[in-house]
Amino acid sequence: MKALTLALASAVLLTPSCSFAGQLEHREHYEQRVEKHQEHIAKELGLTHDQKSKMKRFSEQHRAEIRAVQDDNALTPEQKRQKLMELHRQHEQFLAGILTPAQKTKWEGLRAERRAD
Repeated sequence: MKALTLALASAVLLTPSCSFAGQLEHREHYEQRVEKHQEHIAKELGLTHDQKSKMKRFSEQHRAEIRAVQDDNALTPEQKRQKLMELHRQHEQFLAGILTPAQKTKWEGLRAERRAD
């Protein structure tokens, strides 16, 4: 009986940490996917070193803002959705500000392809 109680207590105590570890692993995987995607986009658009540098700095800040919204338990799901949509608009405006007209055209084509898939 003591062994069963100890096993159950251990399971209860370890479950949150396993869940937290799973969240960290998921977030790390997401970060890796984002970086690969950014590298792909930079290559496809032919970004300059300066553009890549600006994009990297903005993206790091942008992802931190996204995480802050997602982790904010004071916000309702609708408020989170609205804030995330605003962050998405800011990202789009930022890209429009650093891309050349030819890169913008290519970017819009890439986005259309992704939406079609």
